[in-house]
Amino acid sequence: MNKFLNKLIGKRRFLFFLAIGLVFFFSTGQIHSQSSKYKVVIDAGHGGEDPGAVGKTGQEKKVVLSIALKLGKLIKDNYTDVEVIYTRSTDVFVELHKRAKIANDAKADLFISIHANGSKKPTAQGTDTWIMGLHKSEQNLETAMLENAAILKEENYLEEYEGFDPKSPGSYIIFNLLQSNYLELSSSFAKYIQNNFKTVKRVDRGVNQAGFLVLWKTAMPSVLVETGFITNPEEEKFLLSDKGQDTIAESIFKAFEKYRSGLKSRGAVENYTEVIDTVKKDTAKIVVIDDNKIVFKVQIKSSKTKIDLIPDNFKGLMDVNELIIDDSYKYYCGSFNSKKEADERQKKIKELYPDSFIVAFKGSKKIPISEALKEIKN
Repeated sequence: MNKFLNKLIGKRRFLFFLAIGLVFFFSTGQIHSQSSKYKVVIDAGHGGEDPGAVGKTGQEKKVVLSIALKLGKLIKDNYTDVEVIYTRSTDVFVELHKRAKIANDAKADLFISIHANGSKKPTAQGTDTWIMGLHKSEQNLETAMLENAAILKEENYLEEYEGFDPKSPGSYIIFNLLQSNYLELSSSFAKYIQNNFKTVKRVDRGVNQAGFLVLWKTAMPSVLVETGFITNPEEEKFLLSDKGQDTIAESIFKAFEKYRSGLKSRGAVENYTEVIDTVKKDTAKIVVIDDNKIVFKVQIKSSKTKIDLIPDNFKGLMDVNELIIDDSYKYYCGSFNSKKEADERQKKIKELYPDSFIVAFKGSKKIPISEALKEIKN
């Protein structure tokens, strides 16, 4: 780790949150085949030159690799119709965009990224599972900025991540949440994992969401599992033990069993391919906030309390995004470069939301539509 990175992230370790992300580069032809095996990609975080979080004697990269292999074996031994794919099965460093590519090239059905947490405070403890989403708090944004700095270890990161600067607040983004296609499934799986962790007496830190850059490129339901704090002496001892690793692997495996059973019972495996087939290549990307850019959105709802960004909460709509304005949560469909595009989108959702209306933004600031049209004309 070079001095610049040490200064940037302090004592915190890099997290390669690869999981859960926005659909970025798949074409209509990249569809999960109903006739092929169900594919699970298991991603052991870090590796090689990157140890991840470090405890008194243990390293995250070794712990999570052991858990990943144990989980894979459980799935293989119990499901002959499931193919397990590892992003790494030995102590090697795999760039995070290549981990996503492994999953996408395999046309995987589920992505499980396994990590161990780290903190400056040795008393920090517990397990949590992350899914893709908007930052729920300023703290989550700060965490995302620190963790996204992991790309600085990679050559040509500006090219690989479309000019994204992990150190700049201005790069933190409006996600066109076509990940909403997978958010409900990812959330269900994450909840099953956390429930199982509670059953085996692990401290439950819940299911969390944040807009991690590294979650961006995977194109399937995904979770990132934090298996405990290796910087906590008691949890480190647990994570380094065979019994502890078996307990974690079995908890995730049982969650997978319940998740897969739920998919089959409601026919979601078949429906999943239909969802993918509707996604266009250019509609799911990270959009860097430009303070001078004019965009139009269709506002469908305002709430004093936060509403989870899943289709069921918005009458099946899958391109809903959220902004906090004047102490209220505002919910919008899409982000369009012209009012004409916004008008067309509004027409399609009028039956669902008769009171919907179009608003204009310059960067992150809401402005009158007349002003927006005037600026575009000029």
